[in-house]
Amino acid sequence: MIISSTSVTAQKKISDAIEEFLTGAPARVEADRMLATVLFTDIVGSTEKAASLGDKRWRNLLDDHHATIRRMLAPSVAVR
Repeated sequence: MIISSTSVTAQKKISDAIEEFLTGAPARVEADRMLATVLFTDIVGSTEKAASLGDKRWRNLLDDHHATIRRMLAPSVAVR
């Protein structure tokens, strides 16, 4: 059996109305959202620093930088 989105919407409205009738309260709406924070960091003079260090040492510096940021934020991070 194929159920169209229209009939699913209609079924949801009917079940919400029945729930409100039985409980006396409107159906709870499940939010499909979350609050997120994005952190950007900047290493001042990074282009010159990368050129002077070379690829391998620069990569190591970035890895250390990212590990430090993760460690500092870890106590307050719920989801990554």
